[in-house]
Amino acid sequence: MNRFFLNFLFLLITLSPLTAQEKKAMEVSDFANWNRISQQLISNDGNWVAYVAQPGEGNPTLHLYNGLNGNATEMARASAPSFSADNRFLMYTLKPDSESLKTMRRNGKKKKDLPKDTLVVLKLADLSSIKVPAATDVKVPEKWGDWVFFKLENEIQKDSTAKAKKRTDLIAHQLSTGDQAILSAAEDYVLAMEAPFATAVSKGFEEEQKAGVFYLDTNTKQWSTIHEQKGEYEQLSIDRVGGQVAFLADFDTTESRIDYFDLYQWNKGAAAPKKIADRADAFLPEGWIISKNGQLEFSKNGQRLEFGIAPKPVLEDTTLLEEEKVSVEVWSYQDQELYTEQEVRANREKRRTYTCVWLKGANKIVQLGSEEVPNVNLSVEGNGKYALGLNPNPYRMKSSWIGGSFTDFYLMEVATGNKTKVHEAMFGSGDISPEGKYLYWYNAADTAWYAHAIEQNKTVQLTDNSKVAFYDELNDRPMAPTSYRTAGWTKGDQHLLIYDRYDIWLVDPTNPATKKNLTNGRSQKRVSRYINLDSEQEFIDLNEPLLIRFTDEESRASGYYWLDQQIGKKTVVQEGDYSYSSRPVKAKNSDHWIFTKESYEVFPDIQYSRNGLTNPKKISAVNPQQKDFLWGKVEIVSWTAPDGQKLEGMLVKPENFDPNKKYPMMVHFYERSSQGMHRYRNPSPGTSINYPYYLSRGYIIFNPDIPYRVGYPGESGYNSVVSGTLSLIDKGFVDKENIGIQGHSWGGYQIAHIITKTDLFKCAAPGAPVVNMFSAYGGIRWASGMSRIFQYEQTQSRIGGTIWEKPLRYLENSPLFFLDKINTPVLVLHNDGDGAVPWYQGIEFFVGMRRLGKPAWLVNYNGEAHGVRQLQNRKDWTLRMSQFFDYHLQGAAMPRWMAEGVPAVEKGLDQGLELMDKH
Repeated sequence: MNRFFLNFLFLLITLSPLTAQEKKAMEVSDFANWNRISQQLISNDGNWVAYVAQPGEGNPTLHLYNGLNGNATEMARASAPSFSADNRFLMYTLKPDSESLKTMRRNGKKKKDLPKDTLVVLKLADLSSIKVPAATDVKVPEKWGDWVFFKLENEIQKDSTAKAKKRTDLIAHQLSTGDQAILSAAEDYVLAMEAPFATAVSKGFEEEQKAGVFYLDTNTKQWSTIHEQKGEYEQLSIDRVGGQVAFLADFDTTESRIDYFDLYQWNKGAAAPKKIADRADAFLPEGWIISKNGQLEFSKNGQRLEFGIAPKPVLEDTTLLEEEKVSVEVWSYQDQELYTEQEVRANREKRRTYTCVWLKGANKIVQLGSEEVPNVNLSVEGNGKYALGLNPNPYRMKSSWIGGSFTDFYLMEVATGNKTKVHEAMFGSGDISPEGKYLYWYNAADTAWYAHAIEQNKTVQLTDNSKVAFYDELNDRPMAPTSYRTAGWTKGDQHLLIYDRYDIWLVDPTNPATKKNLTNGRSQKRVSRYINLDSEQEFIDLNEPLLIRFTDEESRASGYYWLDQQIGKKTVVQEGDYSYSSRPVKAKNSDHWIFTKESYEVFPDIQYSRNGLTNPKKISAVNPQQKDFLWGKVEIVSWTAPDGQKLEGMLVKPENFDPNKKYPMMVHFYERSSQGMHRYRNPSPGTSINYPYYLSRGYIIFNPDIPYRVGYPGESGYNSVVSGTLSLIDKGFVDKENIGIQGHSWGGYQIAHIITKTDLFKCAAPGAPVVNMFSAYGGIRWASGMSRIFQYEQTQSRIGGTIWEKPLRYLENSPLFFLDKINTPVLVLHNDGDGAVPWYQGIEFFVGMRRLGKPAWLVNYNGEAHGVRQLQNRKDWTLRMSQFFDYHLQGAAMPRWMAEGVPAVEKGLDQGLELMDKH
C-alpha cells in the first residue's frame, strides 16, 4: 500500500478523536453569549427580512437581509424593526450600551439623566440613515404611505429669566421627502389601518397650540382641527379607512370626583364633531356613566361604533382621618368568588365596562352588555345582525373545585338589544360564526360540538365520537376532556373545520352526517393543523390550497404541505426530523416566506424562501460558537412498565458518547415531554437543569413520559420514572450509583413522592414541591387568588375527590407522611413569592427532613415567584444546583454553602459558592 496513503490514513485516525476532545464543557458564563432570535419580519414585497438576535446578557443586534442580492447588514444595539408599507424604509430603535448604562447607574446617575433610545430611519436602497435621539411612542402605518410618527420632548425657554417648560410634540415625518408636520403638546394618537390618515389629541400649549382633537392632512402635511376645547380626552379612535373619528371628552371644569364623559363622532370633511351620547341620555341605566375604560372601536364598514358604559364608581369617604378608616376583609361563603380572587381581579373589575353600540344609520344607541350578560362577541367584524352574549358569573363558585367555568350563552339582536338564552351552564368553549349565522360550542360534559342556526332557531349536534373521538384522547385527569379546537369556518358559514387528534374534518352544520375527513392522517399517526396566513381573513377559502403543518406522532418529525381539497391532493414542501415553526410568515404581496426549523442539535435559524416554502436558504447564524462545545443527540427510548404499559421517553446523550463507558445520569421530567424531542434548548440559566450544560459536563439525561391513573398520581410517576431508569441501567452505560433527579412544580411533587419509595437516586432537587396534599388542598394560588381545591379534585393532581371523600388517597400521595423513608440528599427550591404552590409546602418538606436529621437544603430567592425569573438569581441557582449534583454524582468538591450554610447576617454579602478542599 502506498506509504503516503498509510500516513494520511493514520493522520485521520489520530486526528478524529482529538477534534472531539478539543470541544469544551460549558460554564455558566457561556450562557451570556447565547442568542435567541426574536422580532423577525418580512417586508411586504418579500425582498427584505429583519430580525433581532438577543444574547443572554448584553446588547441586541438587528440583522437585515437583502433577498435580492443576499447581502446582510448588522446594526449593533438595535431592536424593534418595522418596514414601511412601500418596502423602501426600515425603522428601528438604537439602544444605549447596556454596560455603559450599568456603569452610569453605579456612579449614581439618575434615571432621567441616562441616555435615551434613538429612532433610526434606514433607507433600504442605499442603507443611508437619519437618527432621531430620544424619540418615543413610534408608530409606522400598517398599509399606507411613507410616513413614520413619533414623539419628542421639547424644553421651551422664552427668555433667560423664565423657567423652561417641557412639552411633548408629535412628529409626522414623511420618509420620501423629509417633510414634517408637528403637533405640539400631543397626547394620544392613532393611525388609520388602510388609508393615509392620522388623528391626535393635544392638551394645548399657551397661545401656540389650542387644546383639542386634530387630524393630519397628508396632502397639505398640516394638522387640522376636528375640535378645539380644553378638557380631558380619552379613547381616541379612527375607522379603517380614515373616514371618521370618535373620542370621549369631559369638558367639566368643576372639581367633580367622577369623570362624566360624552361621546363624539366626526366625519371627515365635517365642520365639527357630533355629540352622540352624554351623561343624561335615556339609554344609560340609572347611576351609570359612559366609561373612559371602554375601548371605542368602529366596525369594519364604519357603520357602527362600539363603546363601554359602567356603574358610577364607589367613592372613598374623604372626610375620614387616616386613623378613622377601617381596613377589614369580610369573607362570605355565599360569595361567587373567594375574597383572594376578588382582590386579584379588583383593578380589572374597577375598569370593567359593558358593551354599547351606536348604529350610525339609525343614529341609535343599543346597550348589549350588562351585569346579567357581561361579555359580548359581535359578528361580521362588528357589522352582524347578531351577537353572542356570555355570562359565567352564576358559576364562578364552582370553578374553585372544577377548574374550568360554566357559561350561559345568549343570542343577542344588535339592533334591538333583545336577548334569548340559547344554552345554560355550558362547560367548554364557543363563539359566533364569522358571518353571524350560527352560535357554536364544544360541550365538555358530553364531548360533542354543536351549532345553533340562528334564523332557524335550531340546535344541531355536529359530532358524536362514533367513528373518531373529537375530545382529548390522552386525557388522564378526573375531568371532562377538552376538545382539539377548530380551524375555522368557510365562506358564508357553510362549513366548520373541526380537529380530532390527527385530522381536519369538514362539517356542514345543516347536514353533519356528511362530514368529510380532509387529511386522513390517523392511520399513519400524522397530526395535521391548518395555518391561517392572513389574520384579517375571517373565513377559510376552500377554493385555494390550504397550508397544513403536520407532525408524525411516532417519529416526531414535522413539516408543511399544501392541501388542495378540491382534488384531494397533498403537496409536501418541507419535511424532516425537525420541529418546524407553527406559523411561517408569508410576505403580503409575494410568494416569499420566512420560517424556522429546529432540532436538539440545530438552532432555529431563519429560513428564507422566494418560492412558496421550497428551496429555502438559511439566512441567520446567530450561535456559531455552538461548534466549540460538547453538544449531544436525542433519541426516543421505550420500555415496559410493571403494569404492562408500553412507555416512552427521551434519552439525550453527549456527542462523544461511548456505549462502553458508564455515565452519571440526570432524570428530569414533567408529565409528557417527548413530543418536544426536536426542540432546541438554548444554553441559559433557569429553574430546571439546562440540557446542553449538563451534557457537556459528562452527564446523560433521561426524560420519561408519564401517563396517569386517576387517584394515584404519585404511584403513576413512580412506575414510569423508576421503570424507565432501570431499563436504561440494563443497557450498561448508566452508572447506577450516580443518578440524580430534578424537576419543578408538578415534577417537584413527583420527585418528593418517588424518593420516599426508592433509594435508586443518589440525590434529588425538587422545585416548588407539594408534599402535603391536605394543607395544599386548602391553600391559595396567590397569583390568581383561586383556591387550590380544583387541582386535586379535577385537574393535575388527579385525586378525583375531596379530602372527606378520599382521605386515604390524599394521605398516600402526600410525601410529608413518609419523609422518614427518604435516604436521598435533597436540595429544595421554593420561593416566598410563589403564586402557584404555597411556599409553606417547601418549608414543611425542609423542616420535616431537618427534624429527621436527613441531609436537606432549602433555597429561597426573596420575592421570586413560581420559578426563578431574575437573571442574577437564575445564574446563581444554575450554579448552585450544578454544584450540588457535581458533588454527589461526579465526586466534585463540596461548595461552602452546602457544608456550612449561609447565615442570615451574611445574606446578600457572601453566597458561599466557593468550593472547599476535597479532603
